[in-house]
Order: sequence, then structure tokens, then C-alpha cells
Amino acid sequence: DFPSYDNLREQIKQLHKQLDEERRSHAATAMLLLEATRSDLAEAWKEAGTSLKLDGKKLDDKVGVILAKMLAADTKLEEMSVVDNQLGEEAGKALAEALKANKSLKTLHLRNNKLGQQAGKALAAALQINVTVRELSLRGNQIGGEAGKGMAEALKANQTLTCLGLSFNRLGDEASRAIAEALTFHKRLTSLSLSGNQLASETCKALAKAVRANTALTELYLGDNPLGDEAGKA
Repeated sequence: DFPSYDNLREQIKQLHKQLDEERRSHAATAMLLLEATRSDLAEAWKEAGTSLKLDGKKLDDKVGVILAKMLAADTKLEEMSVVDNQLGEEAGKALAEALKANKSLKTLHLRNNKLGQQAGKALAAALQINVTVRELSLRGNQIGGEAGKGMAEALKANQTLTCLGLSFNRLGDEASRAIAEALTFHKRLTSLSLSGNQLASETCKALAKAVRANTALTELYLGDNPLGDEAGKA
């Protein structure tokens, strides 16, 4: 026999309650780890409210993974900035998993860390699931071309993101052309940064064409690329 509607609704309610309890338990465990590792950061998290800024704190992968576990269970944080630190691949992948679970974060700044390609690919995959993050800055993380292609796929699926910073990541031409193509699908992005990515003239032309077709995009940064005069006119 099939369960009644009321019984089914109660089962779903209990499942949600169990998941919430598990998340709170994981967050509590992560807080204990953070207090043992960096009591100053634990205190900063407790006092954060909706915004947490941990720029230039010499945070490594170990601490980054702990922060990611806490973010996954958090329901109030809207802005998180972890700029100019030493977060690597493991922290980046953990933050990607957190973005799949978190429903409150709107802004995430990870500029000038050491995330690398695998973390970049994981974050791109997370953007295909996350529906709350509006601004993501990954400048200076050397995520590379494959992660850049992942970001292009993410833009095709994600209609929430409005600001994406990918400057100085060694994306190259192929990934950047894929991003240009993705702009015909993504109609919410207003700002895109691709400076310092070794982009050639033809790539710039493709981006210029995409900008003309995408009326939402108002800011496109292409500085520190060997574009050439012809591309500049495009």
C-alpha cells in the first residue's frame, strides 16, 4: 500500500529535521576544531552576523576546510571574504561542497589564494547547483583553462550570478572563448573580469561579439592581455 499524503508529508518533515540536526552537529564539531586551531577566527565567526572578512590572515588548507564545513551548515552569512591567504586545493574543493549546501551566501571573495585547477573545476560544478551566490571573485588563483571551461558551463546553467572575477588565472584562449559563448545563455551577469589571462586578438573579438548580444553585461575587464590594436577596436 502507498502511504497517505499526511504520512508522506510527516516522513519528509522528519527527514528535513534529521538533516538539519546533522548539519548543526557538523557545524558544532567544526567550531570546536576552529577554536582549537585558531581561537581568533572562531571568535570572528561567532561575531560575524551576515558578513565575515578574514583577509590576510595566513589561512592554510586545514583552516579553510574547517571554515567550509561551517559554511555548509550556516543559514545567516551573506558575505564571506577570504582574500590574500594560502588556501589550496583541499580548501577550495571543500568550499565548493559548502556552496552546494548553503542557501544564504550571496558574495564569496577568494582572491589571491592558491586554489589551482581541481578546486576551480569543483567551484564551477558547484555554481551549476547553487542558486544564491551573486558575486564570486577568484582572481589570482591559477585555476587554468579546464576550470575556465567549467566556468563557461556553469554560466549556461546558473542564472543567479551577476559578478564573476576570473582575472590572472591562466585561462587561455579556448576557455575564454567558451565563456564568451556562454554569455549568450547567461542573461544576469553584469560584470566579468578576464584581465591577465593571455588572451589573443581573436578571443577579444569573440568577447566583443558576446557583449553586443548580451544587454545585461555592462562591465568587461580585459586589461593585461596581448590583445593588439585590431582587437581593441572590436
